[in-house]
Amino acid sequence: MNTLFDALLKARTNAITARVGQVGQINEARKTAGRWISSFIQCFNEACDRKEPGFKIQDRAAYNLEISNRQTPKINSDTMLMIWGPNIIGGEAIRVSSGGTPMPFPSIADLTAKYTA
Repeated sequence: MNTLFDALLKARTNAITARVGQVGQINEARKTAGRWISSFIQCFNEACDRKEPGFKIQDRAAYNLEISNRQTPKINSDTMLMIWGPNIIGGEAIRVSSGGTPMPFPSIADLTAKYTA
């Protein structure tokens, strides 16, 4: 019985367990941010379809989205998340400052909170 060895083994096991928990939290935060970005784009498209005041299909360009392509980009990697988060957050500022109506839900404040969490 080596108590030093047992103590070190237990400390290592605890550290690995804590790290696995952190990875799970990070992965969940990534999925959540991706879902919020996708939801924002879908809701924007729907507002354009309904011809809501302040929502024009041409404004997709503010988000670096193709005007003629209504598809929501797949946000299934860190790279895509790093591209589309700033595109949507910055694009909403551009669109609203040009006279567009702020997106009510999901709001850019809520999306930003999920993206930066």
